Amino acid sequence: MFAQRNRKILFLAITSALLSACGSSDDSSSSSDDHDHSDEYGQRLVMAEQTSQDISVYDRDEASVSLVGQAAATAGQLLKSDDGLSAALVTASGVQFISSGLDTEPETDPVFLDALTVTQDDPQMVMTENHFALLQDGVTEFYPAEDLTSANGPEEDFTLVDITQTFPALILDEGESLYAAFYNDQVHLYSDGEILSSHTCTSPSAAMQNDELVLIQCDEALRYVVVDEDDSDVHTAYSGTTFTGETVSGWNSGGDYILLYSTDSNTVSMVYPHGDHTHSSDPGFSLEEGQNICAAALNDEATAVIAVYDDATAEVLDLSDSGLDPASISLSEVDSASFSCDDIQLAAGSSAFMITDNSGGHLYTVDSHDGGAWHLHGSALALSSGIAIQSTVMLEADDDDEDDDDDDHDH
Repeated sequence: MFAQRNRKILFLAITSALLSACGSSDDSSSSSDDHDHSDEYGQRLVMAEQTSQDISVYDRDEASVSLVGQAAATAGQLLKSDDGLSAALVTASGVQFISSGLDTEPETDPVFLDALTVTQDDPQMVMTENHFALLQDGVTEFYPAEDLTSANGPEEDFTLVDITQTFPALILDEGESLYAAFYNDQVHLYSDGEILSSHTCTSPSAAMQNDELVLIQCDEALRYVVVDEDDSDVHTAYSGTTFTGETVSGWNSGGDYILLYSTDSNTVSMVYPHGDHTHSSDPGFSLEEGQNICAAALNDEATAVIAVYDDATAEVLDLSDSGLDPASISLSEVDSASFSCDDIQLAAGSSAFMITDNSGGHLYTVDSHDGGAWHLHGSALALSSGIAIQSTVMLEADDDDEDDDDDDHDH
């Protein structure tokens, strides 16, 4: 049953003032942070609950939270578009699409795009080349994220004659007609409708894509697919396995990398393509004895990576050439005795990470200003009593697009 809409107007309540100061004792830093931040960040955190259908958004510019609407079922998982302007909410009852409202002038409130709602039991959906790919009756339907607000259904599909697909197909290179399709416990790489190669992939359950690199979770291993361009500008897809036997707890993409972490092995890896195969590197977190990883993520440009630990701390490593030291973050509002990795959700944007903690009931923002050190920004936002977050994504306006728009206007 849907939660009553008047159960609460706001999903979150600010129980203490959201301070602008970032904890620095430097007067110039404090002065800078005391300025009005309206329209500075363009960041909105979308949150789905564990035990109710409420979907809410924290608008960082307004320092406020509003209820977007009701999910079709509880415990939905949020999927962020590649351009960061929209999200899909996947529940046991179907798919709903959310527009951030950040790509309009002036900005509008986030809304459910009701015309695109899909009713389906336990749907499978992935993000591929800025398309939401939905498996529907053995056929993959593509919803281009850049056209969501004007669409009333899928704009294209990937159909194979007399073949029932078992997982959403992936766009490897749309211009070159390169796709990956799943059926008969295999992933099949297609070019112009013809199979290039086929590889074992039993019961695919998840996929993460970043330009020419795709990681696919199969039962037997984590499989990679890379797209390589030769000297004649011909694109070819290759596949192999990596991290065989290791459980992937979570992943996200940024820059040229896909970051994945495992709470079983307490490791973080950054995977990147190299020709027809992949390499991985360890970002170098300074884990102390007895300290375990709850979650990790890259920012959008892969200039920083964060790990949240089970002792209610976080560490941020700067991956740029700025030479910044690692930043140690304390989740200051947490009772360490009740802190649990199971209560953590971590979302990444270009210049910020947001952490929600169900055990302490707070939302934390970790950010960096103008290439400065990463730090905990202000005091934590308190969640309403009894609220537990299931899934989050950070939606964000593209500064480059805004600059381009300004230039067009000026000229």
